[in-house]
Amino acid sequence: MEPDPDDPNVAVDANGFRFRRVVTRVEMVVEGLTYDVETTSYEELSDEEYCRRMYALLRDYRREEEEEAAAAAEDNTSRGCKRARLSASDDAVRGLPEARAGGAGECAVCLQDFGAEDTLRAMPCAHAFHQDCILRWLRVNHVCPLCRHALPTQQDEEEDEDDDSEDDDDSDEDDD
Repeated sequence: MEPDPDDPNVAVDANGFRFRRVVTRVEMVVEGLTYDVETTSYEELSDEEYCRRMYALLRDYRREEEEEAAAAAEDNTSRGCKRARLSASDDAVRGLPEARAGGAGECAVCLQDFGAEDTLRAMPCAHAFHQDCILRWLRVNHVCPLCRHALPTQQDEEEDEDDDSEDDDDSDEDDD
């Protein structure tokens, strides 16, 4: 039985096939996807069969989307962990100025109050920490524990050394 063309719930697709508007909404959900319906037109499918095929299409699409999202999340997590575990460069750590506490404040790493005679190290962002605490922190992180101000990393230094050696190689070639 063919749908009544005057029925407001009937739509015609680009190929001229008529079907109920509810099915049109389902198609919009899966816009851009192709699904092999074995050369059978929508008109030839019963409503039940069409819904079964659309359900299978949506289920497969959702499964693929979930798998892609899980893979992307895993990739981002592993990259994020690598970034978080970059240690500060030795030069950057050696360059941190010493400071005296004077008895005010607390170390954000160990949460102990500063003693009057404690030796502190100040980060470029001006946050100060017990010397031992911040040195231990910077062995596994390259950012301030309070504000996340980044110090150069070992990797940055290695890349700079590689760039410098390439520049030296280039200048040697220019001399020839």
